[in-house]
Amino acid sequence: MAQKKSKVPAKKKATIKKRLSKNKKVDGKKAVAKKSPVKSKLKASSKNKLTPEAEMERRQNFLEVIKTPKIIEDFSVVNAFCFSPESVLICIQVTTAEDNDFTEYGSSAILEVNLKNSSYREVFSGGEAISYQAKSASQHYMLQSGGYLVAQGKEEGFFPSFKDPGDATPHTIFSIGNSSVLACGYYGYVGSFQDAIWKQIPTDFQGSLNTVTALEDGIIYASGDSHILKGDKNGLKTIVDHFGLGRITTIQPLADGSILVGCAEGKAGHIHPTGEVKEITVSSAEDFLAINLYQGKEYWGDDSNGVFIRNSSNSLELVFETTYAKNINVSGNLMTVNAYDAVFIFDGKDWIKISLKLNSPKLFEINRKPSVSGFI
Repeated sequence: MAQKKSKVPAKKKATIKKRLSKNKKVDGKKAVAKKSPVKSKLKASSKNKLTPEAEMERRQNFLEVIKTPKIIEDFSVVNAFCFSPESVLICIQVTTAEDNDFTEYGSSAILEVNLKNSSYREVFSGGEAISYQAKSASQHYMLQSGGYLVAQGKEEGFFPSFKDPGDATPHTIFSIGNSSVLACGYYGYVGSFQDAIWKQIPTDFQGSLNTVTALEDGIIYASGDSHILKGDKNGLKTIVDHFGLGRITTIQPLADGSILVGCAEGKAGHIHPTGEVKEITVSSAEDFLAINLYQGKEYWGDDSNGVFIRNSSNSLELVFETTYAKNINVSGNLMTVNAYDAVFIFDGKDWIKISLKLNSPKLFEINRKPSVSGFI
């Protein structure tokens, strides 16, 4: 499933402010980058006050930050993957801010959450996470701010951070094969990371690419606001130079050569192998963020309602009201939905909801019987 860094929905901004208000006040004009400062300060005596360097290091330590919820300005799930009914892998990003200098600190962690007792263990923690992919329970890729990728393979362990070539910093990744990652970004940048080396893949496009994905046969797809590119590791060429239904926000190529396209403002389409574009009817939706296939059905996620399924009449029907569905990942017979401040796991019959509770010692709350028609 192609992935794109997306805006924070207004509903989730309100939810976050409400949940954190018990510990601090937030101006709330913005919820992600360069936000208004926290209205409370850390309570520390001058005797125990940390140096600026030590304070920065502490605020970039995820497990230290979550011990002090009142300093948290924003938090979100970057992505989540479930490979077994026993546990789920969740990458969480938190941001803190200081009153005096408006400085923001980002920290993130990949946590493995036990679905039986809600305990968790840290797989990895680091700086600000932009994108996260997991190929298995032991193979992880985290793209950090500045274009740095941290990778963990079955044998290599974590690589040091590597920076991409040139100035075209990638902002999203997609894992392919057993040990390779694709990345895309500005100026038509597409790259692959394998054997600890970034390699740029040539494209005929100079604009910003928002999504990248690939099929099992090695065919790579990438998309910008109105363009779609196709190719392989030797290069990508534009196959759609103006998509008429709206601004492209996510794509999902299919094995038959067709492409499902999600757009801003709830527009959706299906590009057939012949190039013909057929619009998919949507009764009410916002920007589509994710598309994936699960047990023979198409699942579409938007940033305001939740998860849709395309029915036999070529229309998208809202079936799971998560209010937000940034990522829809499928591993075997399990589907995982990233709902920004919660994660949902579906086995084809039953749902499990994992909520983030920063004010709770357990950090996660698990609900095994959420209602599918309004479980937020």
